[in-house]
Amino acid sequence: MTLAAVLPQLITEWGLTSTEAGCLGGIYFAGYVAAVPVLTTLTDRIDPKRIYLLSAIVAGLASIGFAFFAGGFWTGLVLRFLAGAGLGGTYMPGLKALTDQLPASSRSRGVTYYTGMFALGTAFSFLIGGEVASLFGWRWTFITAGLGCFAGTMVIAFVLPRAGSRHRQLLCLQRSASC
Repeated sequence: MTLAAVLPQLITEWGLTSTEAGCLGGIYFAGYVAAVPVLTTLTDRIDPKRIYLLSAIVAGLASIGFAFFAGGFWTGLVLRFLAGAGLGGTYMPGLKALTDQLPASSRSRGVTYYTGMFALGTAFSFLIGGEVASLFGWRWTFITAGLGCFAGTMVIAFVLPRAGSRHRQLLCLQRSASC
């Protein structure tokens, strides 16, 4: 969500029209909407942790790529779409990866914490993005966001276990294979 924190600077620096500025903001959500049906469906066949990790890496690379390569509307549009697709592969697959590890009695609480933390993370991205931009410039806002994606990737890679036996049983049933 860092774009909103620096959009006034980009409008000035890149000479964006209001339509272009709106498209840069909206294309992120288009990337999310394009990715969610595909990547969420894949969690029935592939360990959601793997989808999460790959998607977080895509989001991180897109954010850092925005800092280094976006010099105008079209490059910004492509990189923001990829960042949104990365979010699409982290939000719901991340929720599934978490809830697959929880006992049934704790799943609703896990969903509540997960979605609450997502909302807080969104709010902090505005705050941190604006502060980083005021101190170091808008490009550092996207570098910081990308580094945050990579930090999250490392945490999930080392803390969250691989898909539990429940997930493997579902995969076996779907494939009609003996496990």
